[in-house]
Amino acid sequence: MLSENELSLIAEFSRAGFFPIVNVYSEESILRLVALLRQFSINIIEITIRSPDAFKCIEAIRNTYDDVLVGAGSILDESSFEKARKAGANFFISPCFHRALCLYAQKKGLAYIPAFVTPSELFEAIRLGFKIIKVFPAAAFGSAYVESITKPFIQFDFNYIPTGGITSSNLKEFLSIPHVIACGMSGFVETEDMSLMDEKSLFDKIAQLCEIRKSVYAQKFPHISQ
Repeated sequence: MLSENELSLIAEFSRAGFFPIVNVYSEESILRLVALLRQFSINIIEITIRSPDAFKCIEAIRNTYDDVLVGAGSILDESSFEKARKAGANFFISPCFHRALCLYAQKKGLAYIPAFVTPSELFEAIRLGFKIIKVFPAAAFGSAYVESITKPFIQFDFNYIPTGGITSSNLKEFLSIPHVIACGMSGFVETEDMSLMDEKSLFDKIAQLCEIRKSVYAQKFPHISQ
């Protein structure tokens, strides 16, 4: 049976269809990005924790928007789990599969998304009971690989999220794959200097991605209102 956290994450990922993976650690930039996303009812974001300032960004979002789910990305050890949890992260994502991290997250009751790129890693994650799994780096292997690798496991109940190289040019092909509930995308905010952040271009980019999602969901999830 799915936990309440898992159900909430699956629902939010499915509604969004795509979400930003942010490697910029300006609190002001992050909050302005979240404000733009919320205009499109996208209430989910991942902050990679490759800098101590990442935790401040997670905390800033959680303190400002209580309806936004914030993920801590690049989780590689138990310390990262704990720092992100204390900052208020709602879920936790790794760029790899590591059994010890999976077991730690389950022991602590954390909403954790491990990653896979091989059939063995995918099957191990499924056997451990994970219902949301990340595939990385997705674009490097291609959508055909991502789709074919999951076919032997279709009898199991799982969802997955391609990340790594997902852009407006390939979002449709990845999002159309069965079991894919959303795609993680980098490059939404690329500068710490707010004077260089073109909000109009960013708004237009998000709008374009929403149109792509709408075209996919019209066929894939007709029960989800656009």
